[in-house]
Amino acid sequence: MKKFIRLFFCIQMVLALLFASACSGGSKSCEEALYGICAEMKLPAGQTYLSGAEEGSDKYLSEDTINTLYGERAYGELFPLIEEYAIYISSFAEPYEAAVFKCRSRSDTDLIAEMCFARTDILKVILRDTEFAELVQEARVSVKGKLVFMIIGGEC
Repeated sequence: MKKFIRLFFCIQMVLALLFASACSGGSKSCEEALYGICAEMKLPAGQTYLSGAEEGSDKYLSEDTINTLYGERAYGELFPLIEEYAIYISSFAEPYEAAVFKCRSRSDTDLIAEMCFARTDILKVILRDTEFAELVQEARVSVKGKLVFMIIGGEC
């Protein structure tokens, strides 16, 4: 229980720092915010996907991958609501993930947060009887202004 409480406060602290910098006059890009999360949370090496990446680049997130990660309607219905995104997925066996989505309007954040909650719910079901069940149970989705943050795993 102490580990959960420590992790919870650590995540809240990191998100508070990111929210403050993302909403300041010199607002960060989703990529900068994501790299900040990865550094603060000490996440293992992984793959980063960026909205500005060109097709064929290793940072490009294809339609198929979007729909695999976030559901069949994600590419056609939900991703058009996103102005910018940066997503990290660990390359190791652990299910670490972090994502920052900047929505086109504040009213779109609820739909994108629901998409993220659906992602964490799927992982909770898939990993419920594994050593990673607790890690996924501690997944967090937060909304601040036009930004939606999703974090699964990591330590401070």
